[in-house]
Amino acid sequence: MKQIIRILFIGLLFGAFSNSSWARNFRIEVLVFHQDSPTSEIFDQAESHLQWPSIINPNFVENIYLQKAYYSLSANYAYKPVYYKSWIQSVGPNRISKGVPIKKDSLLNGFVRVQRGHYVHLLVDLEYAPDSVYTENPVIYRINEKRKLKLNEIHYFDHPKFGVIATVRPL
Repeated sequence: MKQIIRILFIGLLFGAFSNSSWARNFRIEVLVFHQDSPTSEIFDQAESHLQWPSIINPNFVENIYLQKAYYSLSANYAYKPVYYKSWIQSVGPNRISKGVPIKKDSLLNGFVRVQRGHYVHLLVDLEYAPDSVYTENPVIYRINEKRKLKLNEIHYFDHPKFGVIATVRPL
């Protein structure tokens, strides 16, 4: 009887401290690009609507997985890469990570977060103001989306004026 209790106790202890209950590292790679697709939508956002979460400044790593997309976009006159970075981020179970700021001069501002639960989600909240260099009160375009991901796949977040290509890979 003591042996069975000891085995059950060790099993419970092992389950409580197994890797599935700890934080998991992900490699996130994000490519933001300008596009100017024809649209009948009217955009009138003139000020930021970002609601900033807690932010971290990650250690960026070498871009690997979206290089082909980056070079393809760079070679096409209809598109222009604006931001391309990769980083490693730790996310605990049933948690949303801190935001990673995505910023490029006055053109691009926002953040990306990872949510880990039964599925992994990517939360993208970005504002893009391509006319901010030329106008005092530019129109601001926004992508604010939460998407369930398939890990190791490339995902596309679309807007008529800009797009985001992202991939999240477990380490």
